[in-house]
Amino acid sequence: MLNLIALLLSTSFREISMSSFQILNKTSTKLALAAVFAASLAACGGSDSVAPAAPATVAAVSAPVAVAIDPTTSTAATAALVAAGSVTFPAGVTALGTTAATTLTFSAPAAGSTAVPFTMASGGITSKGALTFGSCIFTITEQPVGTVLSTPVSTTVPTAQCQLNVATTNAVADGSTKPRDLTFTIGTTSSTVKSVNVTVAADGTISVAGAVIGKGTVVQVTGAN
Repeated sequence: MLNLIALLLSTSFREISMSSFQILNKTSTKLALAAVFAASLAACGGSDSVAPAAPATVAAVSAPVAVAIDPTTSTAATAALVAAGSVTFPAGVTALGTTAATTLTFSAPAAGSTAVPFTMASGGITSKGALTFGSCIFTITEQPVGTVLSTPVSTTVPTAQCQLNVATTNAVADGSTKPRDLTFTIGTTSSTVKSVNVTVAADGTISVAGAVIGKGTVVQVTGAN
């Protein structure tokens, strides 16, 4: 009789243990699946994730500025050319009669004068002259330098074909001064890029060496510089 009772108790214990194990096993499996699901939500950016902030926009000039050189812009053009110092035309300047690489170097006008002194180096010869305005009038007075021409040689380039171009696209309009690319176009030929310090005011006014050379349209952009 005692043996029968012991057998029954042993069998019941095993059944209870198996049931407990199955419950624990199912619970553990559910917890593991819940953890995997939570991790997947985090990796995919669940509904509670914070979207990245949109890039900030700033006021900047929307396009490059082209300045046709005439008497009304000559002061600004002079400031820009003197700031650039020199500009180079790798294949020469057809309007000035040169076919080899040509470098024009500008210096500040004498007191009381608007004529911009320059030298022109091309084909191994350096000439000297002055740039005046109405259109752009290049007058050679010495060729080579030191040899004064009895009759100066003048070349007139129409205003529409005598321009300064300043790369102001995306330039921040906050009054700061930064180096910008400048090119000088004479006739149909443009110089290589030269860096000059350019100031862009909040309203888009663009200055070189304190002289206003133009005004750009200010827009809100990202990636300004």
